[in-house]
Amino acid sequence: MTTEAVILVGTSENREMIDLLFEAGFAPIVRRKMEQVLRTLQRGQFAAVVVDGEHVEDDLLEFVLNVSDVAAGMPLVVAGGERDEQDNARLSSRKNVHLVQPEEFCRRLEEIVSRTSGEKQN
Repeated sequence: MTTEAVILVGTSENREMIDLLFEAGFAPIVRRKMEQVLRTLQRGQFAAVVVDGEHVEDDLLEFVLNVSDVAAGMPLVVAGGERDEQDNARLSSRKNVHLVQPEEFCRRLEEIVSRTSGEKQN
């Protein structure tokens, strides 16, 4: 199994999410701010961006749009967080955005990354 790098947007204090990503075979790189994420995306290859919905400091919809500008098609997995129905609808309407519950995000991330890498090979 190869280790794939993912960007985790949130805080390094969320050890549980970081540990779960490592256990699932991912190498998380933690970034707190949108500007840091965008710079990191421009410098490397990543399987996905995982957003800790409980600890994100920036506006989530703006963040998603900015990531899409820099890395079109990059899978964005948003785990948890409180949003209203209108924001959920806007986020869900984007093909590359996946809203998941925190307890299922690793399993879903593996599925999403596997499917996305398969699409890139075709």
